[in-house]
Parts: sequence; structure tokens; C-alpha cells
Amino acid sequence: MKRIKTDILATLAVLLLPLAAAAQLPSPDSISVVRRPAPDSLALLPPQQAVRPLVRSRLNLMARAYGDSIVLRWAPEDYVSWKYLNRTGYTLLRVSDAGIDTLAHALKPISREQMLQKYSQTDSLAAIAAEVTWGEGYKRYSQTRNRPGTMGALVEMSEDQNMMFGMAVLVSEWRRDLAQDLAMRYVDTRVRRGEHYQYILQPTVWDPDSMLIFQPGFVQDIENHPYRPEPFSAAIADSIVSPTQVNLEWDMGPYSSFEIERRREGGQWQRANSLPFVPFLKEDVAQTTALFADFVHQSGTYEYRVRAHDLFGDLTDPSPTITVEMGDRMPPSMPTVTRIDIDRPADGRILARICWEKDTIEADLAGYLPLYYNRRHSGDEWQQLTAEPVSPADTMCTADVTGLPTGMLVVAAVDHSGNMSYSMPVQIRIEDMVPPPAPTSLNAQVQPDGRVTLTWHASADDVDYYQVAFANDTTHAWQFRSQAGLRDTLMHDTLATDVNQRYIYYKVRAVDYSTNEGPWSDVLQVLRPTLLPPGVAHLDTAWVDAKGINMRWVAAADELMDHHLLFRRTDGDRQWTLVARFDADSVAAQDHFIRYTDRPAYNRQHRYLYAIESVNASGLSSGLSLAYSVKYRQPSVVPCTITLSGDYVAKDGEARLAWDVEGLQTVRLADCYFSVYRQAPGDDLFRFVTTTRADEQLFADVLLRSGQRARYYVKLLTKDGRESRPSNVVEITCPPKKQ
Repeated sequence: MKRIKTDILATLAVLLLPLAAAAQLPSPDSISVVRRPAPDSLALLPPQQAVRPLVRSRLNLMARAYGDSIVLRWAPEDYVSWKYLNRTGYTLLRVSDAGIDTLAHALKPISREQMLQKYSQTDSLAAIAAEVTWGEGYKRYSQTRNRPGTMGALVEMSEDQNMMFGMAVLVSEWRRDLAQDLAMRYVDTRVRRGEHYQYILQPTVWDPDSMLIFQPGFVQDIENHPYRPEPFSAAIADSIVSPTQVNLEWDMGPYSSFEIERRREGGQWQRANSLPFVPFLKEDVAQTTALFADFVHQSGTYEYRVRAHDLFGDLTDPSPTITVEMGDRMPPSMPTVTRIDIDRPADGRILARICWEKDTIEADLAGYLPLYYNRRHSGDEWQQLTAEPVSPADTMCTADVTGLPTGMLVVAAVDHSGNMSYSMPVQIRIEDMVPPPAPTSLNAQVQPDGRVTLTWHASADDVDYYQVAFANDTTHAWQFRSQAGLRDTLMHDTLATDVNQRYIYYKVRAVDYSTNEGPWSDVLQVLRPTLLPPGVAHLDTAWVDAKGINMRWVAAADELMDHHLLFRRTDGDRQWTLVARFDADSVAAQDHFIRYTDRPAYNRQHRYLYAIESVNASGLSSGLSLAYSVKYRQPSVVPCTITLSGDYVAKDGEARLAWDVEGLQTVRLADCYFSVYRQAPGDDLFRFVTTTRADEQLFADVLLRSGQRARYYVKLLTKDGRESRPSNVVEITCPPKKQ
């Protein structure tokens, strides 16, 4: 139904229809429940016709259980199908454990006269339902903007018809009583709580001309239990347009009408809209969000939430609540900075005494905020110099400006609604003599191609930039990697991989806005990447026992080794499978031995192959080592006991065998089958007769003749070639026929 109504929402929204309150009516008493035979009730397809079908229309059927009833909602897919079914009617079937019931036969909309008599003249939605269903207000060919008979005229007619059909669908969503009167809703009250039901909706009369081919609607496995409202999880966004207007926006989802609830913080929830809210959609624009404008006449904190009307006329649970502050938007008059004095007490701090004046003191004035700005120090943000606003009764404050360079200062006047006014900026001159501390946590990430990323932790808040120095040896002279200062705590460098120096060394220091240079950080030693692949591992010892396949490999002792990978495959497979990963440091601590016991699945058809790949810190691989090939077979005899029994069944004329299996633990029964062997009369050997599935432990022999005797036994065989010991031998005699 969502797709049906999308195209007509834009047209409907501009009509500004007054929506009536939705009222639920009981299911029509005139529709009785009739029990019919299953073949007649389930005639879902029309008679076969020689004419090729032109239209295929699906009946969209939905159901919702309430415990005491089940509500069904439906709609066809297009105007043509809707008009046809309004004339011929719907047949609604219910399928349950009790059988198949015909809930409604030839269910049609009530007539226009019945609608006008049932609803008042001021009920605009009822008037719309009557007009779009039975009215004569459709556009005619002579009324189109395009010349009658042209494609443009046909498109206009189609758009007009689809809009009428879409209005009927929307009206059925907004009003339960109208949905029933439009034959788009049915309430099944003859249901039991906890029972499961299925429903089928189909045309009462299939189109005899085969111009319309309908796909019946089907809802299965509806469990009848009390309904719980669905959550409306759309998040609400707000924007304050004026001191009295706030715009709310949310994702519409599969809904078309909403209820907006508002309350003062801590108060009772009230509807912000008097009628169900239908979002205004622009024509020919794909739009999925709803926009609602609310007007409040008092400042304060408001909370909003939204409920949606679903297809069954129920309200969803509320959406998450959003809080909106609607306060005073008039800022206080601005202050004027009159004096700034810098004081340097003996404890090493730098204090600024700031004085200002203000002509008018408003009643809602909350206080003052001194704000400092230096682009190199704090970027584009103004920095607050006091932890709390200064009292509105004061015109002076003392701020700690230790470590701050010379910058700009304003004093902001703040009211209780958060409105601010600012004084004219003035310069505050501060001289810093204390250098920043050394950076910490210097670290390096090295890539195999020589790229290195240096990171460190900031040393202080007043750092202007950082300087990075490097050397190939700690005894060499240090050089700056970049003459320009680094504003971030990160630097990218490229190392040469073809030099003899194995290591490179880095250190970093900070410079503040007053050009004070801090001490160097601790020296970081970085290992240069190598272009040589690591050595290849080789197998030292291997054996197979009850624990599995045991291996001991000797790994290469390269210093830059990072990890080793053990792979396995069968000789019938080209793809290697990763079995285990070994850290190089752990392997080195074990004298470079890699010990591993593998227990793969038993395989009597192929051999297993194992190989080691070593990878160094530069990401270079040694390639796979020479493969170790080994067979891993489990015992060929399946340990179990088969007990065979049998007798001759005279009335069926057959020898019948049955058997049980005990002690089967090492293999699944699903991976087995049974073979039956027979020693025929006059034969010295037991010969194979047949096989049975693992779950069919029965066999019937119809070859015995009167007076003949045969012997039988059974074996269990697995799909991988193993077999059990034979069962006990059973001898069966076919009794001679009576003369």
C-alpha cells in the first residue's frame, strides 16, 4: 500500500482536507461464516482461456491479531483491478485446524446512497470515499489538456484515475469504519486466542474475458494473541526558526499520517496537532521526511515525540523524545573593556586583571565571560579564561594567563537564555618565559617499502609547533628532518632500504608561541626494513600415532622474522588451508623449533601435505617450504555388533529380515549403509543381494519357493570404505504348500 499511495500524496496534501476522528466499527453482521468444501473454496486461479492475459494484479493482504479478533486489510494494485472488484466483490477464506471457512462472499463497498445516509454532511473523509468510489467526477477525454485520443490525453486520464484510487487507499488508512465500508477491511471475531490461522483473499468472479489475471492475497500462520503497538523509531531533528516557532523533521518510514505530542518539561503530554498530520509532499520530488512547524507562545524547555497511524488504524508507540529550548532571543547590551593589568607573583604564575563597564544592567543578565583568542594557540575557537561566569554585579575579574602568548580579548555579557553580546576586541599582551616540556610516547610504524609514521603525545597546551631530528647513529650529529615546524603530533618519513645502517634514530621537541624551545624527547630506535626474504623452514621430525599427525619443523633464525604459517591440503586438492599461526618470538624462544600435532579427518583416499611459510617484519614471504606428505587412516573395521533376526511371513509370501546395531561410537549412522548377503538353496557361498540405507534396517526376500531354505547375514559399511564384522547368520525356511 505504501507504493500505491506514494504518487498521490503530493496531490492530496494540497487539498487541506479536514480529517475526521477515526472510529472502529464491528465486522458486518450481514456476512456470515459458511463452511464449504476445500476444492470449491480454494479455487484460486481463473478458468484457462485462449486469450493471452493483459494485466496481472496482486491482491495485497495483511493481517493483525488482537487476541479477541483478527483484523484483515487489503488493497489491489491498480485502479482497473479496484473498479472491477468493487463491482464483482471479494471472497475471503480462513484456513485453520477446523477446516476452511468462507468469511465473506461477494464483499463489496456499500453504495453511495448508503454512505451519504450513514455519515453526516460535514464528514469530509466520508464524502471523499463516496465520491472516489461511486462518483462521476472523473476526467473525461473531452476535458484533457491534450487532444483527445493522443498519448498525452491517455496519460492524463490514467493519472486522474490513479489519484482517485490512491485517495481511497489513504481514506481506508485514516478511518477504520470507512475501510470496512470500502471493502478494504474485515474484522474476524470468530477466533480463539492462541490459535493459528491462514487467510486467502480472491475475486468472487474471475474476469471471464481473461483481461485481468489476479494473484490472490495470502497470509499464513497468524497466531492470535493480544496486539502490542509497534515502535516508531524515527529520530526527530529540530530547528528553531523564530522565538516562537520550531520546525520538527523525521523520517516518514511506511506511514502517511502522524500525531505530534508536546509538553513543557515535567508536564503532561498534549497533541500539538488538532487533526492527524499529513506531511506536505512536493509533486514529482522523491521525499521521505516529514516537516512539522509548531508555534509556542512562552519561552522554556519543551519535549516532543511523534506517533504514527499504521495501516490498521492503530497508533504506534512514541518515537524517542527530543528536547527543545525556546527561550529569549534578545541579547543584553554589550560591555566595554576599560583596562587590563598583567601581574607576575613570586610563584611563577601570570595573572591578568580585566576591568569593564556596562551602561544597562538587564533583569535577566546572568554574568560575564572573558574570552581569549590566538589562532596559533587555539585555532578558530575563543578560549574561556574563567571557569565560571563572573557575577553580573562585578565589573572586574582576575584570570590566570600563564603560558598564553599575546592575543585578543573580549568580555561577553550572557543572559539566562544563553544570549550573548561581546565587547570590542582588545589586545592582551602576555610574555611567556617557561618552555614546554618534552613530548612523550614517541612511536614509529614502519612499512615494508620504507615509509615510516612517527607519532607522539602533545607536551603542553601552548605548543606552537614541533621539531623532529634524526641521526643514523647516536654518536652522529643530529639533523632536522623538516625545517618547517609540525603543527600536528604526527610526521611521515621515508627510509632508504639500501644503506648499510641497520637502524635510524629519532627525537622530537616542542616550541611554544613565545618561541621557547623545550627539551628533546627520549631517543627512538627504528629498525630499517629489509628487501631480503626470510629463510625457509624445513621438516625435522614427523610421526603418526593415536594423537594425530605429529610434526617438528626447524624455522629460519632471521632477526626480522615476524611469524610462521602452517598450511595443509590433500593431494587431490590444489588449495592450501591455513592450520596454525606461530609468532616468531615464541618460536625463537623454543630454539626455533615449531612443534604441532594435527588431527584432521581420516582419509583413506588421499594423502595429506603440510608446508610452512615464514614472513618477516617487512611483509616479505619465504614461500612455501618443501611439503611433508603423510597418510592418516583410521582402523578399517568399524567396531559394532549387528544382531540379525528373521522369519518367513506366509501371508505375504516373503522371508523378512530385521536387525539392530549396538556399540556404534566412532562413526555416525548417517555416514553408513547396510549390505545384505544370502546363501541360496544349493549354493555353497554367501552372495551379495542388496544395500539399504542406514535408517532402513529391514529386508524382504520374495525369491524363496515352497520347501526351500536360505541363510542370511548383514554387514555395515561406511562411505569411506570401512566395514563391520558380519552379523549372526539367520536361516529361514519357506514351508511347503499344503496338498
